[in-house]
Amino acid sequence: MASLPLTLIVGSEQVLVDRALADARAAARERFGEAPTVLTLSVAESAPEALAEALSPTLFGEATLV
Repeated sequence: MASLPLTLIVGSEQVLVDRALADARAAARERFGEAPTVLTLSVAESAPEALAEALSPTLFGEATLV
C-alpha cells in the first residue's frame, strides 16, 4: 500500500489557509476522482482520540481531508 502525502496547514492569515485548503482539496479530487470530505480539528479543543478516529480508514474508503 502506497503512502499518501501529508499536508499540514497552519496559519493566522485566513486567506492563505483557505487557499492552501483549496489546493489540498483539488489535489485530493484529482487523485481520488471525487470531492473529499473535509474534517477540521482544533488542537486546543480536540482530544487525541478525535484525531485517531478522523485518520482511521472509512468503511467505504472515501477520500477525507483532516
